[in-house]
Amino acid sequence: MSQITRIYSVTGTTSGTGQTIGAVTANILTLNLGAVPTVFIVEAKVVGFDPLGPAGIVYNLLCGVRTTGIASAIIKLQDIYTAEEASLAACDARFVTAGNTLIVQVTGAAGRTINWVASTTTIGV
Repeated sequence: MSQITRIYSVTGTTSGTGQTIGAVTANILTLNLGAVPTVFIVEAKVVGFDPLGPAGIVYNLLCGVRTTGIASAIIKLQDIYTAEEASLAACDARFVTAGNTLIVQVTGAAGRTINWVASTTTIGV
């Protein structure tokens, strides 16, 4: 029987906010993945709202990501759920990496000012 030297680590939740004015991208939440080689599963709930529309959009995203402690790589992305009003159909939310971080990035819609909030739950081993 092999011995388990590291047990699953629930690293917690993180939240972030941002705004897009027009069809631009914004990084609304950045997760530093740490100096120890690890693999994570990250779930993000993202909500966007245009108060002048009014119009709303929601996403539930899932991502597998690995870090060497220096650089990160996405293993698999999954858009679990998207609900959008027609006027915000051009919007998007996604995970991207940069260096040793995982970022929740959103894209707005032309002619719209959208307020965004994201919350992530992360589990790693």
